[in-house]
Amino acid sequence: MDLYPHSLDLCSCREQAGDAGGGCLGSFLIRPLQRALIPGAVLRAIGAEVLHLLTTYWIGHLVARKTHTYGAVGIALAVLLWVYILGRIIVASAGLNAALLYGRQNR
Repeated sequence: MDLYPHSLDLCSCREQAGDAGGGCLGSFLIRPLQRALIPGAVLRAIGAEVLHLLTTYWIGHLVARKTHTYGAVGIALAVLLWVYILGRIIVASAGLNAALLYGRQNR
């Protein structure tokens, strides 16, 4: 019984190579479950990059301008806002993967 039916199959590479030491580490197959996680991973990557650009250009400039007004509290609030938005991106990507997987299973 396979405990992890959707895991990467590296053991069969050794058997195909014909030696106990391996030799074909680059020829493993991506199983269907890993393929199903790609949309959420792409959403997470794009969201994190947009958040990085937003932080670099807009929030950094805003914090630099408002440092005299808000001081350290403004910087702390900017970091908390960044963590909040990053958390929302991660939850949205997990929700996307769950919705797509649910839709595939209920066809």
